Parts: sequence; C-alpha cells; structure tokens
Amino acid sequence: MMNLLIDNKKEELFLSIKKDNAIFLLNKKSLFDFYYLFYEVLKNKTKEVQIKIGEKFLDSKNTILLSLCDYTEILESLSFKKGSLFYEYLVSIINMSNYLDNDILFSDLSNVIKNLLEESEVKFQYDINEDLEKMIFSFAEFSLKYNYRELSNTLNVMLKSFMEKNVSKLFIVFYNSSLLELNFKNVDNCYTFDVSEEKSLEQYNLICENNIKELNLENIIQRLETVWPVEFDKKIVMHDVSKYFMMKKVHLAYDIYSENELLVCKILDKMREEESQIISHNVIIRDNVKSFLEHF
Repeated sequence: MMNLLIDNKKEELFLSIKKDNAIFLLNKKSLFDFYYLFYEVLKNKTKEVQIKIGEKFLDSKNTILLSLCDYTEILESLSFKKGSLFYEYLVSIINMSNYLDNDILFSDLSNVIKNLLEESEVKFQYDINEDLEKMIFSFAEFSLKYNYRELSNTLNVMLKSFMEKNVSKLFIVFYNSSLLELNFKNVDNCYTFDVSEEKSLEQYNLICENNIKELNLENIIQRLETVWPVEFDKKIVMHDVSKYFMMKKVHLAYDIYSENELLVCKILDKMREEESQIISHNVIIRDNVKSFLEHF
C-alpha cells in the first residue's frame, strides 16, 4: 500500500492505494473530479494542485497519465497520430531496428540530392534533416490492422513497449477491465485505477460517492459485528452488505426480505449518515432487534 495525497489548495484528499486499484462507482461525477485532478497536474501542468504518492510529487516531467476508459479513448490510442500508443510503438520499432543503417540511408539521400544539383541550372544549398523518425513519417503513413476481439492483446504489446521506453517515469492509468484485459502485473512504475462496474464488491478498494474514499469490505463487516445485536453470520452479512451497495448503485429502494437485511441497511445508513428508502416484505423482527434499532 502507498499513500496518495492530493492538495488542491481548498482541501486535502488522503487515500491508501495499491498498485492495482478498483473503483466502485456510485457517483460518476466524483470519478471525473478525481481524474481531473491528475489531468490538471500532468496535462495542464497547473501549480494549483499538488499530488504526491509516497514521498514523490507528481509532475508532467516524471509522470505519464493514460486513460483507456471508453471506446473513443481506446480507438484513438490505436490511430496514427503523434502521441498515440500506436505512434509511439512505431517510433520504438524504428529506433530499435537492426535493418535501418542511418549512415547508409542519409548517404544515399545525399547522393540523390547531389545528382539533382548537378542537373540544375540554378545553384542552391540544401540541408538534410537527419531525424530518421521524421524522415520515415514524412513519406509513409501507417494504419493498424487489428481484430477488435484482439484489442487487449494489441494494447498490451504497445503498453509494454511504451512503458519500457519510459522506465524512469511513473504511469497513472485509468481503464475499464470490462472493456479491456490489460496486464500491469510485471510493471513496477505504474498505478492503475479500474472503473469496471462488473466486479464483486470485495474486489473494490475505492468508492466514488460525493467524493472518493477507501472501501474495505472486511473492515465494514468487522464494524457491523461490533454492534450486531443478535447472532452474527459473516457469510450472510457479507451477502447483504453487497446487496446494500448494489442497491445504492442503481438508486433504487431497498427491498427487505429478512431481519438480517434490515439490520445491515439500518446500521450502514447510520454509519454513512444516509437514510435508504426501504420496502419491507412481511419481515418478522424480534423484540430485541426492534429495541436495538430504536436506540442505535
């Protein structure tokens, strides 16, 4: 775990994060607000916001921000455009190629131009741009051939190449694992934020509500157990806690079918300073539970 500190001059946000983070979305605007803080620092280079991971302050020189959360962003990364993952991958291939001999290429080009000079009736000077990358991209355009079902494999190859090329920099990556299966396990210089909405609750370690917070299901279960007024079945409680958060996600009334569900809902509402809309379906509540709920 590492400490993430964000200071935007108005307030400080402090989170414990992992290398691979998953965000449970209750409020997508809060996710945008969270992402925008990174964008401000790393793209707009603002000094009004400071971001620190561990002891390292992030800036545009030492950190690269990538977003692959939606279809447009994914497809744009595969286009032949300067700065895209595809473009950067081609640059890496050019720079590492064993078949490109700069001296021979520029010598041949120089000979062609000298021949032109000899045939010209007008005298002129020339200067050869010895940038191999610019030279190749000036006379060739590339397009990527891929099967959309193989996008994850294609992007993993390009991401690996890009990160190896920038091994001295830190990467912050927002992506959606329900769209792409990206592999960052062997990348040390990277923190990812997965916004997939298809995980089980215990797989999330962050939650976006009015702002972004830490989410630890085990801690929630422990807190419930400390105040639970009757017999405590961890497996059942965990299931009901997951249901509670899923109902919050879809903004629906909470259909209660058991005393256990009612306790989970009431206690979590109290802890979260909320009040859920409850629809009770002939739930039998014991007197000691009624008494607990009246005084909790």
